Amino acid sequence: MFDFIIWIVMIVIGATLLITPADRLAQKFPQMPSTTAAKIVGGIILVVGIGILVVQILSWLGKI
Repeated sequence: MFDFIIWIVMIVIGATLLITPADRLAQKFPQMPSTTAAKIVGGIILVVGIGILVVQILSWLGKI
């Protein structure tokens, strides 16, 4: 169950990084070197989180 919560948090963080406008990201995280890099990392986190979640649900259902 803890893994499930972690994957949901990964998806939410990734989506937040993608949805947040670049100027707000720069204000929130001034130490961040590039907002474009943050959006790329957010997209990677989102895709990996969704992929792991789908695989986990399929394994719970016995499809894998």
